[in-house]
Amino acid sequence: DQGKHVLVAGGHMNNWEWSAVTLNQALPHRSMALYKKLSDPRADKLMRSSRQRFGLEMVPTKEGRAWMNVAQHGDPVAVVMGFDQSPADPTKCWWTDFLGTETAVFYGLEQWSRRYDMAVVFGKIRREGPWRYTVSYELVTKDASALNEGEVLDRCLGMLEDHILEEPSRWLWSHKRWKHVRPANQPFHPRIAEPGAEGEDLS
Repeated sequence: DQGKHVLVAGGHMNNWEWSAVTLNQALPHRSMALYKKLSDPRADKLMRSSRQRFGLEMVPTKEGRAWMNVAQHGDPVAVVMGFDQSPADPTKCWWTDFLGTETAVFYGLEQWSRRYDMAVVFGKIRREGPWRYTVSYELVTKDASALNEGEVLDRCLGMLEDHILEEPSRWLWSHKRWKHVRPANQPFHPRIAEPGAEGEDLS
């Protein structure tokens, strides 16, 4: 309602595929999701076709800034970022503690929220029963520029940790989250947010 672009942070909890498919219908903003392009063109086309069929726009990460540089001058948009997979390059990420383990984390949440003056919300997907899921949104910050560097990412990590600890079996543990070892020249950033800290529930 305030005319701001929104960044929706999410993890691979419960049925994130259904959340992606229905997102554009659930939010008042034009919606786009960043994704890593698949090496198999047929699989990539199938995945994009599935997720885009109700209006969500799928944009490869390498083309994301070009898309946003154009979109930011129009009506407000909502950009979805999954941030719980392992970065490809351990020298170009944010090293911090996650679930008690030294972890490499994508820095895109932090960069985009500041670069494009985006409000940030965390999307929490819960299983309510067979074939039934709900998504609630918690406000992380309305103004990333008012926070210390890394604090947007830190708050999102805290919310994801709380969600995982509520339902450990519902997180995608198989995506090699801790395959990297921190290079000697990469700094470690201690966590900022207090454990259990929650944002404003927007549901």
